[in-house]
Amino acid sequence: MLPIGLDRRVPMMEVLELFSGKSTIEKVKDQTAKAPPNQGDKPKFYEALYLGLYEDLQGHGEAAMGHFSHSLELEPASVYMREVGRVHRDLAKAGKLPWKGAAALP
Repeated sequence: MLPIGLDRRVPMMEVLELFSGKSTIEKVKDQTAKAPPNQGDKPKFYEALYLGLYEDLQGHGEAAMGHFSHSLELEPASVYMREVGRVHRDLAKAGKLPWKGAAALP
């Protein structure tokens, strides 16, 4: 894992813990649920996007697609991270991701 400093976006620090094998999907969802109301749907968007990436890396394609679809609903504008999710989803659907069949994360 690359070292990452403090990320104030909810739930990004918990997402980092998840990808490093020190957290769970449930804890990411708990952090999102605690986000201040003034953050709108951004925490839910980041949760859905990164859980989609995580589930895909774990080999859980159907769950990943559900998260990606949800993230695209939460962020209708064409912004960079939305496009990351859209492209990843499209490549996954087409079976064109290079890590298919690779070992899952811890």
